Amino acid sequence: MKEDNLNNDDRQYLQMLHDIITRMATNSANCKTWLITLITGFFAISIGVDALRGWIWILLFPIVLFWYLDQLYLSLERAFRNRERNFLNEIFKDDVSIVNYQKILYDFKPLFASADDKTIGMVSTNGIWRTKSVIPFYGTLSLIVIVVTVIANWSAIILWVSNLIFK
Repeated sequence: MKEDNLNNDDRQYLQMLHDIITRMATNSANCKTWLITLITGFFAISIGVDALRGWIWILLFPIVLFWYLDQLYLSLERAFRNRERNFLNEIFKDDVSIVNYQKILYDFKPLFASADDKTIGMVSTNGIWRTKSVIPFYGTLSLIVIVVTVIANWSAIILWVSNLIFK
């Protein structure tokens, strides 16, 4: 099938895949937005309420939760991009059969790929936790929460350490 021979079904399928990819990218951005809102709100409340200063470290749990959700959405986004790439590779083959074409048309299962599949244009979906798009964001937030917790509780930490040393 040649590039100028894309029929309406092909275009609709590709449009649906693009809509799914856009939704996954939007969900990933929303994870970051909600996490920033949650952390900022908790910081604002804990500054005003002295009793909450010892609980700032609890923000590490939502960071890990949103980090997981973000990597899930990024992984699904990449998997649907792989599905799109696979579909385009198949329909532009010269020897595509009707049976194979009908099998891949409207297949919306995410296509997770490994590093071995890069030769056919696939993007690896493994190791999303450690990509350039998530490590700086969530790592920096985790570091900020740890530093703010130490600063907010410095006198309590000094008292605890002095009790350990002089007992």
